[in-house]
Amino acid sequence: MVRLAVSYIKLHSAVPFQMQNRELLPQFIDLLDLLDGFIMVLGADGDILYVSETISVYMGLSQVELTGMPFKDYVHPDDYALYQWALAASKLDYQPTGLSLRVVSSLTKRANREMARASPGFKVVRMELRATKNCVFVHLFPIPQLVLSTVTFPSYSMYLCLQVDFRILHISTVLEQLIVPSMLAEIGVKDTTFYNYVHPDDLEIIKRIHYDAFHLRSHKTPYFRLIQNGTSDIIYAQAIAYRYTSQTLKYNVDSISLIIQTL
Repeated sequence: MVRLAVSYIKLHSAVPFQMQNRELLPQFIDLLDLLDGFIMVLGADGDILYVSETISVYMGLSQVELTGMPFKDYVHPDDYALYQWALAASKLDYQPTGLSLRVVSSLTKRANREMARASPGFKVVRMELRATKNCVFVHLFPIPQLVLSTVTFPSYSMYLCLQVDFRILHISTVLEQLIVPSMLAEIGVKDTTFYNYVHPDDLEIIKRIHYDAFHLRSHKTPYFRLIQNGTSDIIYAQAIAYRYTSQTLKYNVDSISLIIQTL
């Protein structure tokens, strides 16, 4: 009770709650229910001052148990340094900062061999931070995971299968028509690197896909630009990446699948 009371006091000190029209309050509460994922308010020391109830739906964690606790206690040890960097970076210029990391979850299916390879008891989430003078607002949403080696593929999406060095193994016809120059399409794009089709200013986003997909086994990107057919035209796209390991009698083979959606 003391921990919750202290968190409540800190929350009201850090966040101004004055509302000119209290009739709008139910609408703001409804927005929380519509939000994909869950939100947190972290104090200056990184303690959880508030977390929405929807954390129980997405992570199987309790709102009461988390309130007042350091969020770092729920971050995978291998991702702690990245979390600390993002927290500090968000406070430098008060600009939004995003990253993918593993957070404790009681919903992780230990029987799923793909999840077991990732980290049993943890779930990969996309974390977006926005700092203010007194606190940090955080939006988190789980990144879809492979379930029994299957991937949900919406009808409006495009598919790309890559080797671990990001050389193309397979590309869907629609995506090939969008980004591959006609001259190259005639000889085929297999074994060409995906980096060639991305706008130079967005290569860091693709490098982050490369790193997170390999180490976390999944990653969701912000929007990045694809070069259209080798011209100066661009296409805005967003992707979810999965790392898949196929097992044979002699060795394991890794590949990375991208489910891509365009604006």
